[in-house]
Amino acid sequence: MSDSPATTANTPLPTKPYNFALGALASVLAIPAITIATIIVGQVGFEYPAIFSGIGMVFAFSFFGAASHRRVVRGVGFLVALVMGIIATTFAFIGGFISGIYYSFNAVGGKGGLLGEVFIGRVVFRLTDHFDEFIIQASAVVVLAIILLVKYIKDANAARRLDKATAGAGAAPNFGTATMPPTAPTSDALNVLGAPDLTSAAGERIADVAAPVTLNAPSSGILLNGQPVSDSQPKKKFWQ
Repeated sequence: MSDSPATTANTPLPTKPYNFALGALASVLAIPAITIATIIVGQVGFEYPAIFSGIGMVFAFSFFGAASHRRVVRGVGFLVALVMGIIATTFAFIGGFISGIYYSFNAVGGKGGLLGEVFIGRVVFRLTDHFDEFIIQASAVVVLAIILLVKYIKDANAARRLDKATAGAGAAPNFGTATMPPTAPTSDALNVLGAPDLTSAAGERIADVAAPVTLNAPSSGILLNGQPVSDSQPKKKFWQ
């Protein structure tokens, strides 16, 4: 038999378990991914391609979260993603900076290739005579990386508070339900259970004790001349 639509709708979907190892491995892949992307941006002709490396944090945290099956990265995984993000941002910045210089080098007909003395001299010239450009790009990357890091820290703290609140709500006592004191079982309940009706027996005994005493009632416990006194015996006349 097939399940009804209501039963199928109420059935929770299975969730994949948390996989730290797979997340850590994926975050390592963020290093070459962002580095290659920044180099490509430099070869397209962007003037300051190294600034693009600031999103290295996004690559590291996104890769870790997708591979570990955890939407918000926190705990030890947060530290791993942070370290990989810093490394990826650094490598991408260096790659983007060199890529931008190499693009301008080829634009003027540079010779000798990437490892030639002419190009190496061009890189040294850019770092010494145009060091302010290097500082501007590095500062922009640091600011962008810090902004992204603060965002991920807030998300991790919010997820941790939500977990604590959920765990506390599941173990909290229900103060809204009043607890009534136990009541004595009724006579009907005792009869159903087969127990003696103590309430009725006690009521009958109290009724017997509280019954009015008749003063003229005979008493068989009083003896007169060795014989019990009884009103049923006829009284003799004094002349008999």
